[in-house]
Amino acid sequence: MNSSDAMEDFVPISFDREAIERIEEHVYQHIGDGEVFHEVMSEIVHVDVHVLDPTSTRDYYTLVTTGMSDLPMQATDGTRDPQYAELLMCLPSNWSLSDDALRREEHAWPIHLLQRLARQPHRQRNALAVGQAFSHTDPPQAFASNTKLCGVFISKPTLFEPGFERIDVRDDKTVHLLSVLPIYNEELAFTQTHGPDALLDLFVTNGVNELLNVNRKCVC
Repeated sequence: MNSSDAMEDFVPISFDREAIERIEEHVYQHIGDGEVFHEVMSEIVHVDVHVLDPTSTRDYYTLVTTGMSDLPMQATDGTRDPQYAELLMCLPSNWSLSDDALRREEHAWPIHLLQRLARQPHRQRNALAVGQAFSHTDPPQAFASNTKLCGVFISKPTLFEPGFERIDVRDDKTVHLLSVLPIYNEELAFTQTHGPDALLDLFVTNGVNELLNVNRKCVC
């Protein structure tokens, strides 16, 4: 499947082949084989999504972007947010990823979401970092007809061994993997009142992680 964000003006892209090859080597070594969903036309950075197959120890697909880390993010002053990052999400092993299924948004939206989010910090000149929570539209709207999830929470990966989230490309470049957790509007509102750490505590208590469940119970 090929996909790209709709755009009025084409912007030349940045491309770091060394980083992409190192990220691919890292995720394939730790997880296994899969396929790549390529963009046809890209803006600012070329974002592909690697879909790694379920294994005997991981009964889910693992989605990892490449291309977001081609450019550094502009971290908030005074923070230690990662400068280079890629995004990760997991899908149930029964999620349909055939060409026919991915023509429908109820199956394709996780891939589209990762591509949009990977480009967001470069468009908005900011950074994605652990603990951020926001809606993907204003006002909030569900990602697709098969779920009421409508926002995202950025977290550290929890389904993988320690150290998996860090990829040393070269001496001057380390890429961090950030998990994307789709959330409900009530959970987004909760972070605005109680802070992201309080929501993360509820996620841990209720077993919410980067493995997507489109019908999971709202933790708030």
